[in-house]
Amino acid sequence: MTKFTLPDFQTLVQTVQSPTSSDVEQALAASHRDIHDLAALISPAAEAFLPEMARRSARITAQRFGRTTQLYAPIYLSNFCTNRCAYCGFAANNRIVRRVLSFDEAEAEAEILYNRGFRHILLVSGEAENAVDVKYLETIALRLRDKFAAVSIEVQPLSTEDYARLFRAGITAVAVYQETPSFGKKNRLPLPAGDPGPGRRRRDARGRHRALTRTQRLARRGLSHRPASGLAAQKFLEHLLYRFLSTPASSCRGLRAAGCGLGKKPEPAYLRLADF
Repeated sequence: MTKFTLPDFQTLVQTVQSPTSSDVEQALAASHRDIHDLAALISPAAEAFLPEMARRSARITAQRFGRTTQLYAPIYLSNFCTNRCAYCGFAANNRIVRRVLSFDEAEAEAEILYNRGFRHILLVSGEAENAVDVKYLETIALRLRDKFAAVSIEVQPLSTEDYARLFRAGITAVAVYQETPSFGKKNRLPLPAGDPGPGRRRRDARGRHRALTRTQRLARRGLSHRPASGLAAQKFLEHLLYRFLSTPASSCRGLRAAGCGLGKKPEPAYLRLADF
């Protein structure tokens, strides 16, 4: 099993900074583009070509999706959470009534949304594995997958095996929101409010230190330079395409258009989706 290695961000920054106007013109003229063409199109040299790229982008969007807007609606399964983020109403230190929807209640909520025309839904919960575990999510997915075109989740981090299990049950996507600190404001993270007591305070401090260290490392390596971050994301997407999108057609569902189930490795995403 191939493991993805995070690229060296200094190399990525240099790759994005080095293209010239000639490189941008060559990338725009190419029938198929590679990672170096992408670097040219997001480089400082491409700024003068933004109107042209915007026109092409609008044309491709209309070609692939039509003049439509796809809407989704969330179903809040649970407000239990072990985290204490200062900005979130689910925070563990908030004194609120906590509950988890039963399977029938979740299905009834989904039925309301279906009757209102929604065909894409997002199952949302706090991060509390004891309240909402994989078996719970799997059961709901099995109940809803034949009714909706897409059933996504926004829950606690799971293992690769658990994600695979939920995919087989009918989950089609995972929503992940990564909060990052503002380094211009004393490395502030959205930390919990109030005093939870000495024991909990020490555990939270250790957890925050680990999270801050990881976030700082990622931010300093890439998030501070958005084009380089985009190039890294493209490399990771290419890795995912080659690793996962050669599965049997019976498990592909919405991925068939990307080449899934055709018995061969698909082309990298930028060759198909950024085909100006």
